[in-house]
Amino acid sequence: MSRILSGSLELERRSTTFVLETADRYHKRTQIIAYIAPKVSLLATKFALVFGTRHGVLKFAEEILSLYRACYFTDIIISGGMTGHDTKSEASVLYEALLACGVPAGSMVVEEKAMNTGQNVAFTREIVGDIAIKKLFLIGKIASKRRYLMTVRKQWPEITNVCCHGVNYFSSPAERGGRTKNSEEGYFPNAERFHYT
Repeated sequence: MSRILSGSLELERRSTTFVLETADRYHKRTQIIAYIAPKVSLLATKFALVFGTRHGVLKFAEEILSLYRACYFTDIIISGGMTGHDTKSEASVLYEALLACGVPAGSMVVEEKAMNTGQNVAFTREIVGDIAIKKLFLIGKIASKRRYLMTVRKQWPEITNVCCHGVNYFSSPAERGGRTKNSEEGYFPNAERFHYT
């Protein structure tokens, strides 16, 4: 680290410790990541269910727009209620970001009551009503993919084909477990903090 003092450059020396990851630890980390965020083939559907968030909203909007333009879905249901002391729902925050990115308003429906994953699915099911949906495209946080998939399978058994795209909003470099282009490998930027027994 450096800093400028009276027009001169002063260097400060900081101690850095590098810890190499053993093959066993790497294997365990990749097993955890594979369990939490399973790889699922993406499929084209009519509806996408977006689970609300306040984290990485711009990254979410960019990836949803990309998937929308690639024709993976035509209609987007954004589900997420008020959290904490916020004045806008998670769904409305994502809706505004998607509008700003270029997703047409007519392609989106906002559900603002849900306070958890189960309610996201239940309230979305109410919005869709009597439409017989057999396929659904899910979009949410990468570390919650398994929960999204399991919740839909439990609460909406009529859906026989479901896929889930996990948004990695961590911006972590690939060598630290972050997302690489067209890949969903290594989802946690600080995976080395996990303790294995």
